This record gives sequence, C-alpha cells and structure tokens, in this order.
Amino acid sequence: QHKEDIFFFENGSDKRLLGLLHTPQRNQKGTGIVYCHPFAEEKNCSHAIVAKTARYLADHGYAVLQFDLSGCGDSEGDLEDVTIDDWLSDIDSAVAHLRRKVKVDNVALWGLRVGAGLACLCANRRKDISTLLLWQPVFDLRSYKLQFIRQRMSTQIAADEGAKVSLKGLLSELDSEGAIEINGYAITKKLYASFEAVGNVLEEPMGGSSMIVASISLMDGPSPVFSNMISGLKNIVFEHVQVEPFWDRYWRWKSPRLSELTVGWLNACDERN
Repeated sequence: QHKEDIFFFENGSDKRLLGLLHTPQRNQKGTGIVYCHPFAEEKNCSHAIVAKTARYLADHGYAVLQFDLSGCGDSEGDLEDVTIDDWLSDIDSAVAHLRRKVKVDNVALWGLRVGAGLACLCANRRKDISTLLLWQPVFDLRSYKLQFIRQRMSTQIAADEGAKVSLKGLLSELDSEGAIEINGYAITKKLYASFEAVGNVLEEPMGGSSMIVASISLMDGPSPVFSNMISGLKNIVFEHVQVEPFWDRYWRWKSPRLSELTVGWLNACDERN
C-alpha cells in the first residue's frame, strides 16, 4: 500500500544526508511527517520499531521521511564536527525535501528521545510545523548529556573495580583533550557545549504546534517527573504507553499499540486541520 525510496539529499552545508521516504499509494493524507532520530546507540536499538511504525503510518495515508542526521548513520559528516545547530539545519533541509517530493498541506515532526527535543527546538524556530509527535521526549538536553557521560563512568568502573572515576574528572578530560569517547561515540567540547547551551527546550517559547506526547515505560503510568514536565504545556494530547523502553535494548522488535495510537492521534489532528 506504499512505496519506499532510499536516496541522498543535500543539507545545505555540502553534506549529503541519507533519506528513506515512505509514500502512500492511495488515500494520502494532507500531513507529511519527518522523523527525528535519537542519539548514539538509542538510534540503532529503536530502528526496528521506528521502521515498522513508519510503514504503518504510510499504509494509513501518511508520507514519512526518515533520515540520518549529519555525522550519524550513513549520512556524511563526522560526529566530531557537528553541533545541535547543525542538526536543526538538517531537519530544516529534511522538511524542505519532503515538501519537494510529496504534496502535503502540513508537516509534522515525529521524534524519539533526543530527537523529540530537537523536533521541539525546530518547531520553536519555524511557523509551519502543524504537529509535534513526541515519543518519550528528552526535553532537558543538558541533563541528558551528563547522563550520557556517566555511562563512561559505569563502563570504566565495570572494567576495573578499583578505578576511581568521577564526572568532574571526565569533564576535565573533555576540556583538556577536546573530546572523550563514550561507548564508541566521540563527544567533543563543541557538541557538549551545544547541549549545554540549549538546556531545557521547554524553557524556550513554545510555538503554536499541536503536541502529541507519549510516555513509554513498563510502569503503570508516567513518572511524576515526566508528568510535572508536561503539566504546563498547552495544545497537548498525552498518553502513557506501557511497553519496554525499546531504545536501550535490541530484542524489542514491535509495539503495535504505540503504532495504532500514533495513527489515531494524527487522524484527529488531520481532521482539525
């Protein structure tokens, strides 16, 4: 019921980004979707569920563009050279490419984890994003980056029970060496600084986009911290989906409930638009 095309497109900075476009063959909706992937290994772990959901969306009439941010996956560029501003520019290029390839009235940004935070930042700086579809969003990018660096502490401690590792020491290494390696990913001073500069995306003025937020965990409901974060948001549809956190494990291959809810939410938004 849909076709898939894989290709490279320009990001406006002389780099080619890998894109995968899912196009409905009939009954196409007025909204097209650009997917913003999470960071590092979370991107790889979540690939199966994201790909199946993209196909499910296309089978229900929604054109979906998946793409790799610069320095990630099969797109050009090195992670050592990018910042959040580069990734926001990539998303802008992806939106433009979707509009060139498919006739749509509205564009929605769909993001998972850090990708959801990037989607919020992008929508805050544009006026033409109708809907934000946020799966387990990371709103506080500063705290996320510290948590990511703490993974290096855990790795070192596990490798050497006598290792004395501290966050302060790793940040000092980052400052003096210009980069540190964490689970195979190089984190540079400028990438770290760009996460620091953004901080919490909810501290920026939120645009007029409708927000669809999914809390995802094995708990019966969202955590109090998550609930408090979104309590002041407007134009929001919110639901908790009880499923394993598939972005940090490889063996979770499908989540039909999450896909079904996503289509239902988008149908409701399409009817209002």
